Amino acid sequence: MRAPVPARLNALLYLTGFAGLGALLLLIGGALFYRSLLHYQINYNEGWNAYTTARVLDGLPLYPDRSSRLVNNYPPLSFYITALLAKLTGSVLAAGRAIAWCAYIACAALIGCILRVMSAGRAAAWLGALFFAAALATRCDLYVGMFDPQLLGQALMLGGLLLLLARPGLGGTIGAAALVVAGGFVKHSLIALPISITLWLLLYRRRQALTWLLAGAGFAAAGLAISLAAFGHGFIAGLLLPRQTSWAEALRKLLRWLLPLELPCVLATLPLIGGGPFPAFVGLFIAVSLGAAFLGAAPLATNYNMIFELLAAVSLGLGLLAGGAGLRVAGGWVATACAACLWITALLLATAETSSPQRWLAVQRARDADARAAVALIRAAPGPALCGTLLLCFEAGKPLLFDPLNFGQIPGENQSSLRTDVNNKAFGIIQLDPENLYFTQATVAAIQANYRELLDHPGLLSPLP
Repeated sequence: MRAPVPARLNALLYLTGFAGLGALLLLIGGALFYRSLLHYQINYNEGWNAYTTARVLDGLPLYPDRSSRLVNNYPPLSFYITALLAKLTGSVLAAGRAIAWCAYIACAALIGCILRVMSAGRAAAWLGALFFAAALATRCDLYVGMFDPQLLGQALMLGGLLLLLARPGLGGTIGAAALVVAGGFVKHSLIALPISITLWLLLYRRRQALTWLLAGAGFAAAGLAISLAAFGHGFIAGLLLPRQTSWAEALRKLLRWLLPLELPCVLATLPLIGGGPFPAFVGLFIAVSLGAAFLGAAPLATNYNMIFELLAAVSLGLGLLAGGAGLRVAGGWVATACAACLWITALLLATAETSSPQRWLAVQRARDADARAAVALIRAAPGPALCGTLLLCFEAGKPLLFDPLNFGQIPGENQSSLRTDVNNKAFGIIQLDPENLYFTQATVAAIQANYRELLDHPGLLSPLP
């Protein structure tokens, strides 16, 4: 007996949506994997995380004194995890990128597993997982396979959510609290999921909420006590480091990051219409993560990793919608709409470089070659070095003497002490990143007055005689 026409159409639309998401993920994900095998710095965070992890390996204080002109405003756990893997791989950069890939895949898989626990079907669970993976690769490609702890922290927290829902007893709730707190000690800006879980438990599972709150408070207090004993008050001072902020810029950034993902965001809220505890949780998660993204966008140096929790919440909402939880909607239409939206996103973000595979590969290889050449020159230069692209100095074996991005974000900081060193020609070589001049205009002027650019390597400067 042949299936009814609506059922066949729904299956065809599901297949179309999955094919669209899968093709986009394979295309962009494959390119990003190739990129992670190269040696140039994908983002400033890579060099900064490499240096900070090396402090663990070298036995140096993880939270340096402010007078050192270095800043650590991250919790400690990710650096120890990366340092442990780096001992096995022999490379801090390779360890950090491998962890980032594993965390990215784990986040997508956990979203699918959480949807299954929420009673969504297999196809709907696959949709949620695929949408999250494809959305990050398409809209937030900088962070896929890039050495940064954000996705590791999010994976730990999603693992906690899965355990909380799948094992609502005492042991599962305590284990969930441990995982979520561990995620917070990887990246403390991940606040949306812990808040959403707490609110949801207070509304729907008050007995479990008590265990959750007590366990979470106990683990958090223990973690803070251990961190204070190990790192002193520099740990708290680093996390509470003041940053230059702009609320108007926060709104502009948030609107830019979400364009044109508004349709999936709206669709993800539709399960609320049908009611029920799981749609209510997703609704809370979307609302809280949207607010957290706005707060996280206020510091001037923050990037679109601030919407990762929102994308996870939207992925869960899309899975519930496609799976028929709450509102009964044909999942195939949801899958096709999501795929179409992400393809439109990819086309809007395409550049002359990324629209041609041959051109993109040529650019990647050129960047890799330039980075290797710069590392060799920096390594050969006498004395300390100053880099805007921190990974170059790290790979060259030079110590980190100044953190231009994070130290420069401190309100009122004018880099006067750095200019004194520049005027005294204390650095054997200076590297400036023309795309990201994290130094102040006065510092750049001092560099240009005391250093000259190497003719065959733009961006590298040696002291004037």
